[in-house]
Parts: sequence; C-alpha cells; structure tokens
Amino acid sequence: MNANDSSHHELWKAEKYKWAIGFANLHVLKDQLHCKLQAQKAELGRLDHQHGQQEVDQSLHSQIEKAVKKQSTGIDSTLQKYNEKLRSLVSL
Repeated sequence: MNANDSSHHELWKAEKYKWAIGFANLHVLKDQLHCKLQAQKAELGRLDHQHGQQEVDQSLHSQIEKAVKKQSTGIDSTLQKYNEKLRSLVSL
C-alpha cells in the first residue's frame, strides 16, 4: 500500500467515524424529542382530565398556555438540532 492509498484509507475511516458519531447523535436527539413530546402530551392530558368538566376560567387558560409554550420551546429547539444533524449527515 503506498502513501496515497494509506492517506485515502485514513480519510475514508475519518469520514466513516464522523458519520457514525453524527448518526448516534441523531438518535439521541430523536429520543429527546420523543420524550419531550410524550411529556407535553401527558401534561395536556393531565390538565384536560383535571379540568375536564369545569368551565375554563382565565387563570386555567393562562396556566395551560404557559405549560404548552414552555414545552413547545424545548421541542422546537430539539427539533431544530435534529434537523441540523440530519442535514449534516446527508452531506456526509
């Protein structure tokens, strides 16, 4: 194996390693996104069940909006990271 073949092989290994790390990170982000969505669903279900038969007053409405907005921000952030990681993997 000459120096050029060795360099090519090392570059190929480095790119493959970079892709594998990126792919693993993508799965971590996907799992985080799934957990955040499940938590939001559970929170909304809890609030709905807790106040299902009551007339929604302004205070309850505000509480629900804050809970959804707080979780939605985390979900949006994780989704953005996931999409960025996915684009970087596609380029590899």
